[in-house]
Amino acid sequence: LGTGDRQRLARAYEVYLATGKPITDFQKNRQPPVLKDGEWIGFALTPPRAKLYQKIDRRFEGMLMQGAMEEARQLIKRDLDPELPAMKAHGMPWLAAFARGEITAEFAAENAKRDTRRYAKRQFTWIGRQFPFWPRIPSPEPEDRLRVILALYREIDSPVEADYS
Repeated sequence: LGTGDRQRLARAYEVYLATGKPITDFQKNRQPPVLKDGEWIGFALTPPRAKLYQKIDRRFEGMLMQGAMEEARQLIKRDLDPELPAMKAHGMPWLAAFARGEITAEFAAENAKRDTRRYAKRQFTWIGRQFPFWPRIPSPEPEDRLRVILALYREIDSPVEADYS
């Protein structure tokens, strides 16, 4: 672990405190996978970005309507370490800046939504690089996703036998 990788160092320390064993013990002694290569297939759910970004914006607006600004104020009052995961959650740095009176509510909301959209974009990039051969399922609708998955299973002659009607 690199000395600058605070998140992984914290996780390794948590594992040691909880178990008395270094995290490397668990990493070395991995069990064989339940499903071997060739016994499963992955799919990447890749909804249209414009729709996903609209959903992100609506969800954040809903969080604001349900009291996210007040929650941020309460966290700021507790004077928590800004490096804590709760203080780095999506939108929290901007809401905290608003709670401290540094920016307007509108500026906080717009930047929080923008940062969350950027995070989603990075997830698309990560999926594309990690799993370049996984079939993409672009529809956000569960019924459409199921149809695509079942069609792909039929195409590869999979022994899947399920009734989804």
